[in-house]
Amino acid sequence: MGENRKTLSRGLKNRKKRVSKLFNHLKYEEIVTAILILLLTPIITELYNSFFNKVEIINLSVRNVPKIINGQELNIENPKAYYSNYIENDVSVKNNKSNNIIIDEVGIKNVRVDENYQYEDVKIHYGLNKNSQMFDIYAFNNGNKASHNIKYLVKMIWRSDKKSKIIYKKIINSNKLYRGEITKILTENLISSKLIKYFNLTNNNQLLEIHIKNLKNLSQEDPIIFSFDNKTKRFGENMGGGSLLNDKPENIIIPLYKPYKKEYVRPTSQNIKKNSTTVVKFNLLAQKTSRIAYDIELKSNNKVIKPSNKKILHKTLKVRMPVYNLSDNDRGLDGKIYLYCQKNHLKNSTYEEVKLKERNLIYSVETTKKEFNIN
Repeated sequence: MGENRKTLSRGLKNRKKRVSKLFNHLKYEEIVTAILILLLTPIITELYNSFFNKVEIINLSVRNVPKIINGQELNIENPKAYYSNYIENDVSVKNNKSNNIIIDEVGIKNVRVDENYQYEDVKIHYGLNKNSQMFDIYAFNNGNKASHNIKYLVKMIWRSDKKSKIIYKKIINSNKLYRGEITKILTENLISSKLIKYFNLTNNNQLLEIHIKNLKNLSQEDPIIFSFDNKTKRFGENMGGGSLLNDKPENIIIPLYKPYKKEYVRPTSQNIKKNSTTVVKFNLLAQKTSRIAYDIELKSNNKVIKPSNKKILHKTLKVRMPVYNLSDNDRGLDGKIYLYCQKNHLKNSTYEEVKLKERNLIYSVETTKKEFNIN
């Protein structure tokens, strides 16, 4: 036991001598340098990350601005071929640095607006006059280009419990429609003998279901269902609720109004956390139907944020502004064009006539601002 202790003691003494020799061989400057390297390495690494690690734009996506009611985003249709006149730009920014950065400027440059873009957009509105029991369908062109000839199939189906029968079928043809032109393409008396004969006057559980199909593009309207009152021998329908006010927008809005400029810039203050990816959003509000091309640009501390790929920055969009304001009631049943024609006892109408008789039906950028609660 005593021998082991002596051996251990001699070993420790020898180790101290070797360490002492090592330090004697090291110069004072070398010791200081080693200490400085140990102290400065984390600081240098931090500075390197701050100055040389990239902040870059990795993606740009666009969509129609969604409606937001009480904080809830409503589902919207986003056709790939065209957009509405109110467009959201979502720019994904990746911050590889070890410190947060602030995006202080958003904008678009190299802006080109071509107002020669044209499109056709044939729609139908329809409804039931409860007094006369006449069911009418109006077709109208909500685009700025003359349409092709139109063709629809209308089917009426009697239903009771689990039974059903097609009691009416008709193909409707109509000539082309010019911008904003409206024409009645069908009128049917639902209590005429040819239809009412299918309804049992002792059965109060009967429905009339109407289907309308566009034979050009094969799109279909939602089924229209009228209840039948066997006591009064008349049809009726359930009415939907009113429209809700959109929440105030939080995104920056860049208006594209005449006279157009090559560049539009807006200040902002959006924090991009270190080592993370954040989506920077801003909206474009177009004044006219047009084809719009632009490049997006973001800045931080007056420096342009570069993209991972230059193609990411560029967008070319087809923007459609409708002729008529249908925003409060976009469905076909009891649609605004149907109600306008019924109110004014019209079989046909034109854009100019609508402008004179009911100007609030004409769509403008002010309609968009009201619909989306933009000040």
